[in-house]
Amino acid sequence: MLISIRGGDVEIERCTFRNDVLAPAVPGDTDSGVVAIDAEFDAEETIGLRVHDSTFTAVAAQFSPAIRSNRGSNGGMLTALEVTESRFLGDPSAASNPTAASMSVLARHPELQDALIEGCQFRNVTPFGPLSWYALDAADTGRPAPELLISNCEFGPRSDIGPSQITLVGGTPQLENCSFVGIATPAVSPLLSLSGRGAIVRDTSFTDIDLGSRGNLIEFTYTFPSTIEELGSLLLEDADFIRINGTSGNGIGGQLVGPSGLSTPYIAIDGVRVEGVSTNGTLFAALGYDVRDLTVRGSLLGGVFEATRADSSEFENSFESIELSGIGTHPNANGAPVFRTSPGGGSARFSRMRVRDYTHSPSGNSFFAAIFLNGETVLIEDTLFHETSGPLFSPNFSDDAAFTLDRVTIVDHGGPLALGEDLELEVRSSVLDGASLSVAGPVNYTDSLLASEPGPNATLVNSVVGPISFADRSGPDKIPATGDEDLSLAPGPPGIDLASYGPLSGVRTDLAGDPRFVDGNSDGLFAPDAGAFEAQRSEITDCPADVSSDLAFGIPDGQVTAADLGFFVESWLAGVPGADLTTEASNAGDESFGEPDGRVTITDLTFFVEIWLIGCP
Repeated sequence: MLISIRGGDVEIERCTFRNDVLAPAVPGDTDSGVVAIDAEFDAEETIGLRVHDSTFTAVAAQFSPAIRSNRGSNGGMLTALEVTESRFLGDPSAASNPTAASMSVLARHPELQDALIEGCQFRNVTPFGPLSWYALDAADTGRPAPELLISNCEFGPRSDIGPSQITLVGGTPQLENCSFVGIATPAVSPLLSLSGRGAIVRDTSFTDIDLGSRGNLIEFTYTFPSTIEELGSLLLEDADFIRINGTSGNGIGGQLVGPSGLSTPYIAIDGVRVEGVSTNGTLFAALGYDVRDLTVRGSLLGGVFEATRADSSEFENSFESIELSGIGTHPNANGAPVFRTSPGGGSARFSRMRVRDYTHSPSGNSFFAAIFLNGETVLIEDTLFHETSGPLFSPNFSDDAAFTLDRVTIVDHGGPLALGEDLELEVRSSVLDGASLSVAGPVNYTDSLLASEPGPNATLVNSVVGPISFADRSGPDKIPATGDEDLSLAPGPPGIDLASYGPLSGVRTDLAGDPRFVDGNSDGLFAPDAGAFEAQRSEITDCPADVSSDLAFGIPDGQVTAADLGFFVESWLAGVPGADLTTEASNAGDESFGEPDGRVTITDLTFFVEIWLIGCP
């Protein structure tokens, strides 16, 4: 080692360490390093280290990182770590004797503060990982493990790297505003290995990554809780995954986020973009999901979401605002299901989803038979399927699978609607065009428009079979399923104003964000259309107290009358969720006035009476 720190606070600023050939401190000793916290653990002693604007280049000693604090089994005396605006630059030609320009921290001191690594570059670094962080949790130190924030750092390029690029263990490690570019991982090794109470990857991009054979891009192992409520999660927020290759011959390909052994994560996604990915594995494999705002385009996949454990049944998987377009089945995959569960994989709700130009080519394996496979219940609402192929719905590992489609539009689907005699299928307020409706199991169609005759096991309630016309099926570019189409119903078909739900259902807008309650057929009733999109043909008046009519209970008619008050009172007495209009005990002028709070109380009734007395604008 060059610098050995045994006590006190040390600052290294604007220093350069270049082409240093280091021998271990003693033969066979791997606890070396350029800058080393070289003291055995002592709870009474502390060491603080700050490194700023320094460069470590081509430090050619295997197992010897540039910064190291892992002396002895107890991890030394480091209590403060801050590394900023520094560069760790390896030697790309050092294949046989790899360059060790990296950090390795064993954070075990009970007084260790939260650590920061910010504005650093890691390029062509050691195959043993540019960064490893091991922090203890409360069980070992009597307090929660310190947090590590890695911010505004660049990783890559580097090829043929080793077991993992980054290993972060303990606490809730967080990566923010980082980039990973031009990196190749070896077989069965993740690029990013995370473990702890939770983990956060925010405003971070992964571009041109080769995952090798069965390697995952991110692996998260949670600290196993005593209850489901205590389970930590991996949060992916505003992250980009561009041109990721996870192909592995005929085996299971790499995943963007996957399990490490049996320790499968719970994943929360908010604002994630995936494009140009090629893998015969699924994109995400998790115990459960909370997904909001995900876009996947132009990829060849073995699937999108997989619920991997039997105890996933503890979760209500939630998926909202998802766009899947230009997706094909990878040549080495058995299929490309959007959602697939293991036995007892839990229920799922998909809302405001667009699936376009999606080709699912199952190989006959029942595990991959349909686009959606589940052993429990799945609700799909306010969703579009356009230019899709393959069976849509099928049970998986169970005889009790049930699917409900609510306000769904299916256009030009090549393949059967569902497979399996034991599947229960409920279709409400939907438009089905192009799918084969010959389904072996029971199907109930309510307030729906069907382009072809359903099978013998179908029951139709207020539903119509006949030709379906859309406002603009192919859009200005005359190419189907590119996103510029207007798939609201054209004038004439009986699907206009066909649905029977009203404003108190909680539904206010369609998939395009347009108002739902429009008088599309000029009959004086503001009833919604079948399907995911509402035809916008009448003058729209924002009249929140118009919730019913004399002619149709629960359907607006453009005016406020006693029928509206009577309908609301009945709904309020029944505790209908749509009767939750404002926050309890709020008053006019309060910020929370008019904001639902999840409870139906006397304040909601008072609020409605006030707007009812005002009437329509």
